[in-house]
Amino acid sequence: MWEARHGFPRPVRLQSGHRRYPVSEADLVDLVLAERRRGLSLPASITSALAYAAREPGSIFASLRRRIGDRPQRLTKRALVALSRAIEDEYLASGERGLLAGSFQRPAHYRAVAPRWRELARLASASMVLASFRSTRRPRGAPVEVPISGRDPLIREWAVICDAPGFAACLAGIEVAMDRPATDADRLFEVIWSFDPAAVRDAAELTISIVAANDPRVAERARTAITHPVAPAAPATAIATADRMVAYLAEELATPAPPPWRQ
Repeated sequence: MWEARHGFPRPVRLQSGHRRYPVSEADLVDLVLAERRRGLSLPASITSALAYAAREPGSIFASLRRRIGDRPQRLTKRALVALSRAIEDEYLASGERGLLAGSFQRPAHYRAVAPRWRELARLASASMVLASFRSTRRPRGAPVEVPISGRDPLIREWAVICDAPGFAACLAGIEVAMDRPATDADRLFEVIWSFDPAAVRDAAELTISIVAANDPRVAERARTAITHPVAPAAPATAIATADRMVAYLAEELATPAPPPWRQ
């Protein structure tokens, strides 16, 4: 009845027609009910809940940190890239489909790894990358490029999200203000990651909501890639991914940094 009369909540429909509600929508339903208990009418409660959601910062890092409560690690960009690659390669090794998303801050950071992400996109049911692009682009056989503005919290963040039926992992880092890093690779980030499918789904849904404000069609396709149920955490998958992250990080730190003009 709410959906028919008020266009809320907004489900994802399977091919069978069955509705599936993301965690973010379920949270808004709880907020509507709380507003109703305060005495507001149903339309006013829905308006209040949606206005609150619009004020929520679009920060993948903040969302992930609220969900899992861990203390972030302070890492250079060089180390952050090593951890990101480990998650991406473990995703490829899993052979699963699902949603793949990345946040790169600036287009140049994505262009440097675009061939790699084309390979990743071949496996995913839907893939997208966010950075300060000038406009949305849908290159054939590559992730959709979604622009973010200089006022968006994501402009300071680096993220990788893999939400697939048999593989769930996400990593997010927020850049730490520095006087003047020696090189791009020396930039500092506070970094947090998780292999909990519920936390990964929250990060995926937040990313989709950010994309929806820019391009609803891209967001709708992304939603269809995460219609699979949130499974219990898989320890074996988490251990394999963590082992790969440690190995990649050790290898990266053992390799001399390239000169500044090559970074």
